[in-house]
Amino acid sequence: MVKYAQCLQQHGLRGKLPPRQSGDNVKATGPADPKVQAAQAACAHLVPKIEGEDKVPAAEQDHALKMAECLRKQGIAAKDPATGTSDIGLEQGASVDEQKLVQAYTTCNKEVPASK
Repeated sequence: MVKYAQCLQQHGLRGKLPPRQSGDNVKATGPADPKVQAAQAACAHLVPKIEGEDKVPAAEQDHALKMAECLRKQGIAAKDPATGTSDIGLEQGASVDEQKLVQAYTTCNKEVPASK
């Protein structure tokens, strides 16, 4: 958890950082904030696995799969989320410019809006 929080801080999120939330100095509008999404994708390989964690609804995973596809179209080496999850990460060893990742999420949030 500490490494995950440190990684998020390195990607611009500051303050107390519980998983999947933004820091105090990022004016996040919620989980769809491209800066938060970019940091989470860059740090996804460090997310601690929690035993017995509930699986996400099928609609949420479907949205995550579409987002990963959209990110790849934007030139980001995004991995599809594992079955039962909605966590989008980057391919192992992939490096990407932070601004490019934020811009890709900005574009994909418009092209693949989350269902409410």
